[in-house]
Amino acid sequence: MRSSVLSREHSGSDIANAIQDGLMVPVKKVQMGTHFRKIRHAGSEYYAPCEGGEPGAIAMTWKKVPPKRLRSRR
Repeated sequence: MRSSVLSREHSGSDIANAIQDGLMVPVKKVQMGTHFRKIRHAGSEYYAPCEGGEPGAIAMTWKKVPPKRLRSRR
């Protein structure tokens, strides 16, 4: 019932757009990233966007990440 109270003033389209925006956050972080660092996931090495001052940060764009080695951080 809480979500129905919060969404009373919004259309289904408004809610769908808000959800879509939320789903795009990891993609935007990757696309806007200026630094990436190596991370391990499921026994493999990947690159994830990070802040420039983080340990292991490498200045690069997502286009420079090796193929199939890009992950968004959680």
